[in-house]
Amino acid sequence: MSRMRAVMIAVPMLAIVSVASAQERFLFDNLAYTAASPRGPVTFSETQFPTGTVLNGKSVSALNAVALPAALAFTFKVYDMPSSDATVTDDFDLLPFFNLDGDMVEGTTGGVIGINFGTTATSVSFGFALNNIESIASACTVTAFDSSGNVVGSSTTSADPVVVYTEGEGGFASTAGFRRIEVKFASSFPDRIPALSGWGLAVLVGLVGLAGAALLRRGCA
Repeated sequence: MSRMRAVMIAVPMLAIVSVASAQERFLFDNLAYTAASPRGPVTFSETQFPTGTVLNGKSVSALNAVALPAALAFTFKVYDMPSSDATVTDDFDLLPFFNLDGDMVEGTTGGVIGINFGTTATSVSFGFALNNIESIASACTVTAFDSSGNVVGSSTTSADPVVVYTEGEGGFASTAGFRRIEVKFASSFPDRIPALSGWGLAVLVGLVGLAGAALLRRGCA
């Protein structure tokens, strides 16, 4: 294969998929928290979270038959309105991540994840990824609230490109304790890359890889 032909295969594929990317998206996984004792991580691969589960309105009191200290309840809102645009997906199972694995939640960064622990928690952490290829200083903000709705505190986390997407680990901790958190991701960032399903992105990466290998072989010939 000539260099020109290899480039002609790879570039149109990238162009077509880039046009298909309409908005910034997030991936959310491996939720762990401490409420009396460490809990989780919630990997969203549990039987309580089948593929396609809408995060908003989801509540679980046990994970794989292991009882939680209190029901764990989720909300997802866009412009303060309940939204179904955050769902459990297995589309990214085959992609290499540092902070995520297996099934995970995928949604629009225009929304806010709400998590009510049902009891007092003192720490929470989770992995996340954004469809971006550059470092983001304020990629994720966690705001914690007490049982009366008063703000306990907040934390902001950065994210950096790892393998496929920009990744980070969000969280919050307070000895005073908190009942609920809200998670907000950066909703506008540069160098957005296609928010494809895992299979689609794997195919794209494979095609580009093959084209690149052809170029290298040609150059060494």
